[in-house]
Amino acid sequence: MRKKNIIVSAILVCLIVVILSTVAFACNSVNTPPTPTASAEILDESGNILEVIDVKTNTEVIRQYRSGGAIYATTYTIKPSSDSAYLHGVTITQTITWSDNFGPDNGLVTVSGNWATTTESIYDRRVGYGAVDVDGNVIDSFTKYPSDNSFSYSPTGVTGYGFYLNTYAKISGYDDPITLYVKTSVLD
Repeated sequence: MRKKNIIVSAILVCLIVVILSTVAFACNSVNTPPTPTASAEILDESGNILEVIDVKTNTEVIRQYRSGGAIYATTYTIKPSSDSAYLHGVTITQTITWSDNFGPDNGLVTVSGNWATTTESIYDRRVGYGAVDVDGNVIDSFTKYPSDNSFSYSPTGVTGYGFYLNTYAKISGYDDPITLYVKTSVLD
C-alpha cells in the first residue's frame, strides 16, 4: 500500500509541475509579443537600393486565446529625418494584423497603412501582401493599387507561417520611389 501511495504522489507532483509550466509559458507569451522584421529602402528605377532607413515597430496583443494563440497587430513607421536623403518629407505607416496559431495555420486578418505628406504629391502607389512558408518564401500574394494615400485590405483564407506587406510609391519631383517591406515570421 505504501508503494502505491508513493507512486500516486509522484504522479501528482509531475502533473502539478506540468500545469505550472504550462501556466508560466502562457503568461510569458502574453507579456512578450513577437517582434517581426522590417526594412525600409529607397530604390532607384532598376530596383537598386539607394538607402536603408530605420523602421520603428510596435506590436500589440489584440486578443489572447486560452489555447495559447493570439491576434497581433504590428505597426511599422518610417519618418523623414536629417539622416535620410530620400524620404522628402513623407512618413509611411503600415500595419499587419494576424492570428498567431501553432504551425502553418496563422491567418492574415488585415493589412493597412498610409503615406503622409504636407508638401509633396504621392503617386504610382502599390501594395503587395501575402503569406510566406517556414523558409520565408512567398506562397500566396496579392497586389493592389490604392487610389489615395491610405489603404486597408482584409483578405480571407490567407494562411501561412508568416506574412509580408510591401508598399511602393513615387514622390512628385523626385526620381526614386520609396519601398517599405515588412514581414512576420515563424521565428518571431
